[in-house]
Amino acid sequence: MPNQLRNLIIVFAIFVGLFLTARHFLVPKTFGDLGHYRADALQYNIDHEKKFVDTTLCSNCHTDISNSKYVGAHKLINCQTCHGAGNKHIENPTINKMEKSSEREFCAKCHAKNLARSSTVIKQVDITKHNIDSKCVNCHNPHSPEIKMAQVASNQNKKDEPAICIMCHDKIDKIKTKGMHKSVPCQSCHGEGLNHIKSPSKSNMFKPSKREFCGKCHGIGIAPKSKGIKQIDLKEHNIENKCIDCHIGHNPLEFK
Repeated sequence: MPNQLRNLIIVFAIFVGLFLTARHFLVPKTFGDLGHYRADALQYNIDHEKKFVDTTLCSNCHTDISNSKYVGAHKLINCQTCHGAGNKHIENPTINKMEKSSEREFCAKCHAKNLARSSTVIKQVDITKHNIDSKCVNCHNPHSPEIKMAQVASNQNKKDEPAICIMCHDKIDKIKTKGMHKSVPCQSCHGEGLNHIKSPSKSNMFKPSKREFCGKCHGIGIAPKSKGIKQIDLKEHNIENKCIDCHIGHNPLEFK
């Protein structure tokens, strides 16, 4: 064996020996216990408690939520990403409640429109325009956001309940409840809304505008006589205009 090669092997062996010796004495036993850094090097007053837990523990108590989550777009998101660390909650669920943020800004951390993000990966919404008077969770099931909360209510045979429409149309409801149409179900004028609930942007509700439509309830000689319902002679009253040109449909005694 050439002397140069033999000397090189000896130097390499010495280097490896020194490296292993130094590692043995310099690397603390706690290395890796709290992540990829030296635990002993942390300041003594930092809380080293392991706060995050295995999310399979969440499904032990929250089976329904877990089943909903794992069929939706949030299935890969750790529960504690939105609800905070779960160690104390698991120790005492009654006293230590998990975080439940319902503000629009919280959802916007991931879903606010951002050209730097891929829209094919994360659904992006312009929160300055999209349903600005409502919280996201009023319409979307946070654990499976493709499912609309109103759709859930409709599937439970509550489709005629005004609360479903209010989830998105709170402003209109406030106008409606002040007027004579407050007891009229939304579906009476706008039709069945299940398809609209499932996909609001693709399936618009029917918006009546013809005089004859209003005449079904208010037209003299057309509508059945009913106490308390204003009757109008459509052949004489402002015949060149549609009713909604002057009246606000949701509160007809208010004028535009």
